[in-house]
Amino acid sequence: MGYSALGLNTTASQSVAVGYLALARSTAGQTTAVGTLAGAALTTGTGNTAIGFNTLSTETEETNTVLGISFGQIQWRNCQQCVCYEALFNCTTGLNNTALGDFTLTALNREPEYVAVGHAALMDFNSTLITVIIPQ
Repeated sequence: MGYSALGLNTTASQSVAVGYLALARSTAGQTTAVGTLAGAALTTGTGNTAIGFNTLSTETEETNTVLGISFGQIQWRNCQQCVCYEALFNCTTGLNNTALGDFTLTALNREPEYVAVGHAALMDFNSTLITVIIPQ
């Protein structure tokens, strides 16, 4: 539902797209996108969920979940979860990361298993494995 939502998907099943250009390039199944440009550039990755304006708007692999605005501007890998504005914004090689809070883990550009919770938690961080919770 929405202009060009699931526009290229002619064979895959079990996908839902609601919003202008939501999943417009996707040919994979089992993906959900709700919002303008949600999942707009996803092509073959399955099991992704993008809810909000411009979420997962560039190519990713699979099983990523994003809720908010402007996530996934750069290529992601598998099993990323983020909630709030620009969490994991520049993540290009991460795997199994969780970011909850505005600007959380925005500079992360490394491999696996980071957890950050709170406004700007680990915003400029790009180092070794760590879990951080910053109370507000």
